[in-house]
Amino acid sequence: MPPRHPVQWLISDPRLGNLLKVVRELPQGTGILLRHHHLPAAERRLLLRKVRRVVVAKRLVVIDEAKGEVARVHDLGELRRAKLSGARLIFLSPLFPTRSHPEWSPLSHMRAAALARMGERTLLALGGMDPRRFRQVRRLGFVGWGGIDGWHTPGSSTLLLDDSYAVAKSRSAAQFRT
Repeated sequence: MPPRHPVQWLISDPRLGNLLKVVRELPQGTGILLRHHHLPAAERRLLLRKVRRVVVAKRLVVIDEAKGEVARVHDLGELRRAKLSGARLIFLSPLFPTRSHPEWSPLSHMRAAALARMGERTLLALGGMDPRRFRQVRRLGFVGWGGIDGWHTPGSSTLLLDDSYAVAKSRSAAQFRT
């Protein structure tokens, strides 16, 4: 059985604006994948320290993408490499059209389901995801989802939260804390 981890993940991105403000609004048990590779190393470390302070107070989970514990995959070859590398989390994308990569065609649901089976049901859905879309693809074998824009109501800065998918007990996600 795959290890328990947060079902919903915020993928950090400059488009979110004030990351700390967004993190403070997340429900308990949500995961945060810190990217922010555009920042100089010292600024990024400072941001990570600030995010970790909020994470502890709110019982969230943060993983630093720079540590190589997370893989974003798009096909079978990348999935195999991610599994061999020992990635703690593997996101498969894109499942839906996404603003991050408008030129990429979404994977068919049949292909996504096949990759989810090959991933031994440890894959998280990425690419145009939000809580509604996760409910559509969860049955394909995904154990969670991540997103950037999926956390906002279209045309609003209000977070679109779905507490029903958050892992409420920090114990269940403790192994993912950094």
